[in-house]
Amino acid sequence: MNLISKRLALLAISACVTLACNRSNDLETRFAGDWMFTSMVPESTCPSYPGVGPLTGHIRIIQTGDSLVLEQQGCCFSGTVGTGTAERTSFTATSTRTVPAGSDCSYQLDEVDNGMVQGDHLSADATVQVSLTSGCFPPGTLSTEVLDPAPCQIRGRIDATRCGSDGCGIACVANDLLCPL
Repeated sequence: MNLISKRLALLAISACVTLACNRSNDLETRFAGDWMFTSMVPESTCPSYPGVGPLTGHIRIIQTGDSLVLEQQGCCFSGTVGTGTAERTSFTATSTRTVPAGSDCSYQLDEVDNGMVQGDHLSADATVQVSLTSGCFPPGTLSTEVLDPAPCQIRGRIDATRCGSDGCGIACVANDLLCPL
């Protein structure tokens, strides 16, 4: 190999490494951060019940490589609510959570979100399977006290905006109507 060929080869290798590193760094931070999730439900076989639907509110996404962890940040609950994977601008996330429906009854929500991110905007199609946990109809409990019929399915749309440097603007009140029981 002559000197010019070696320099061209070294330049080509350097360019490839730089591009690979930039792509990795871009993916590393694309989803990470605090987001304010809102949802719209155009299709549901479930009667309306507070807290039963796609993820909403302040969600923090922690990203390590192509792995995502979704954490709820809020007045009613804070903690991990889902996990997922990212590939360039698209992602898939799953969430299993429980929403209280009475003193001895809860709904289990199994959600799958498929979407994409563009800058400071995230959007996804959400499918939520809703089922009752055991103990929902103990003696003396009326079936009208809980969401019926279950299991049922909700299909919705999630839109999220990345929160600014001043946060997501959550104001908690003592008896928040958005907090289930």
